[in-house]
Amino acid sequence: MARRSLLWQISVPFIVILLLSLCAATWYAVHSTDALYRGRIVDDLESRARLFSSIVVQMLQEGRVAEIDPLCEQLGREAATRLTVILPSGQVIGDTQEKADRMENHASRPEIAEALRGKIGKASRLSSTVNEYFQYVAVPIMDQGRVAVVIRASTPLPAIGMAIRSAFAHMAVASFIIAIIAASAGISVFRRMNRDVRAIAEGMERFAKGELDSHIAPPSVEELCVITSTANRMATELNDQIQLITQQRNELDAILLSLEDAMIVVDLEQRILRMNRTAASILRADPINIDGKPLFELVRSTALLRRLEQLLAGKDQPEDELLMVVLEERSYRVRGATLRGLKDDCEGAVLILTDVTNLRKMEQVHRELLSNAAHELKTPITAIQGYAETLLEPSMEEADRQSFLQTLLQQAKRMGALVDDLLLVSRLDSEREQGLLDADYAPLSGLLGNAIETCQDMAKTRGVTVSCACEEGLEARVDARLLEQAVAQLLANAIQHSEPGGVVEVSAMRGGASITIGVEDHGKGIDASHLHRLFDTFYRVDSSRSRALGGTGLGLAIVKRVASVHGGRVSVSSTPGRGSVFEIHLPV
Repeated sequence: MARRSLLWQISVPFIVILLLSLCAATWYAVHSTDALYRGRIVDDLESRARLFSSIVVQMLQEGRVAEIDPLCEQLGREAATRLTVILPSGQVIGDTQEKADRMENHASRPEIAEALRGKIGKASRLSSTVNEYFQYVAVPIMDQGRVAVVIRASTPLPAIGMAIRSAFAHMAVASFIIAIIAASAGISVFRRMNRDVRAIAEGMERFAKGELDSHIAPPSVEELCVITSTANRMATELNDQIQLITQQRNELDAILLSLEDAMIVVDLEQRILRMNRTAASILRADPINIDGKPLFELVRSTALLRRLEQLLAGKDQPEDELLMVVLEERSYRVRGATLRGLKDDCEGAVLILTDVTNLRKMEQVHRELLSNAAHELKTPITAIQGYAETLLEPSMEEADRQSFLQTLLQQAKRMGALVDDLLLVSRLDSEREQGLLDADYAPLSGLLGNAIETCQDMAKTRGVTVSCACEEGLEARVDARLLEQAVAQLLANAIQHSEPGGVVEVSAMRGGASITIGVEDHGKGIDASHLHRLFDTFYRVDSSRSRALGGTGLGLAIVKRVASVHGGRVSVSSTPGRGSVFEIHLPV
């Protein structure tokens, strides 16, 4: 049996089927167009006949039968349509192209016979009068349930045929162009398929030569993809044993790079075999060019080197914590393990260093917070205890008793305020960590007004004037209650540290991507040495004065946390003798 190419076996049947499909589509389109065109011609003739009918009926009723024939000739010529008027007897009383008295009886004509039965008659045939093919439409005009007259409208068929032939010619040309384009596209697809088959054959030849790391690109034909995937899978399975070691090394490198902890691998001579990016960052070294260097050239920590020597000597140690100094002092938790060879002998060690500096700082902050809270609570508790013991004395005068009770109440209120502030600090820290904030858009002018109203009595008592300047229509997405409390705290501090007759200015303005709320006083100001710690918990510039004013030492710490939970920050600037400016910066 003779062999033929794939292109020949597929393209020829494709082109034949395409041509047959186009011929069938063209034939159907031409016949559909002919039927549609003829239908429109019939509807048009019927409309013209009905338009003419009212004039004819009027002339018949008035007895002007002789005027109908000239009228048919005039209107038919103007409308490019042949109009014929026939009585129920079949007599022609008007025609566009022939004198009515010369025309034979039309009662036997098919369209006229249909119209005389009260229906619209339609026919197409050769006209015996003018010897030309016409399309006829006869419309009966009824009078008291009987046909009074029949009006026939007609048009030559050659015009219809010419239009159909023109449409057929256009369709034939379009079909020929489509056939050429489709055949060209089909041949291009077949050639691409042929290239895919040749690529598969070439790939199989490479596999036969032992080039198992190469793969055959997937072709565009789904059936050929099955062949290529099978061949590629076969080559991959044969190559797995060769690639196993490389793959394991790549996986190990990826693990090392993804570790957040520092990892250092050394041999028995303490030479570095491998380290990840975190370890290189700690040691300020290049992880690519570090292999083979002794660890003691990069690390000056005696404790770490001693721990490594113990690991290499086979003495496993529990995890411990040490202090290292490279460019700055940091605390690390150190864990280690020995590397074992095929004979279970020690071939090196792995050190894991976890940075716990921030954790230790947080623990220190918490310890200081607990210590300060206990210290702050101890003073009112001691005072309450002393006054209570004194009140138990039976010889206590009533006036002194009232004074002592008033002092007890003040100390209890102070202790309650301190506990409330501690709970608020704890809640704000929790909301900041968990990202919880009950925020909504609020006008800042109203918020600042509420804060000023809260501190108005204090301002009057101190003889301080409070002014407010806020951009019109300025809004921010905030927890209005928390932010109002923070602004009120700053305002209360400013009033307390202002001289009688002084002015405190509250403002809110938008600048770039942030909104700044500022509280400025013109009091004594704060020395620059205190500014960096002003927002720490329980920090006071003047402890005795702050306690005398009734503060808990947590006000500015709360302000800082309110700003932080909104995704913002706080700032302060002060000049001794001129006053201070506290600002809350919120994102827009």
